[in-house]
Amino acid sequence: MVLIYFFLGLSIACEVVGTMFLSLSEGFHRPVQSAVAVMLFFICYYFFSKVIMVMNMGIAYAIWSGVGIISSSLFSALYLKQPLTKAGGVGIGCILAGCIVVNLLGSI
Repeated sequence: MVLIYFFLGLSIACEVVGTMFLSLSEGFHRPVQSAVAVMLFFICYYFFSKVIMVMNMGIAYAIWSGVGIISSSLFSALYLKQPLTKAGGVGIGCILAGCIVVNLLGSI
């Protein structure tokens, strides 16, 4: 099961970095950044497909999307200098709370 969580983490990391490269690709007008984004999304979905072979798809997707949203928001604020509003912070906090609930109570 540790390997599955490693694959899930790798999938999330590839999705977040791929999204950053997608932003840097300027609408697929920059070929190198575009190619890196596509490659990372392919890797992301490959590993996520391995995860949902073992883990409940709903729980896996909740973790993947929640951690991805939180990570993407933090990276965009820190590295792309895109401000995070108070409302956005509250929303991200709700997503984090939802991920915690799904992980703690998802198997009940």
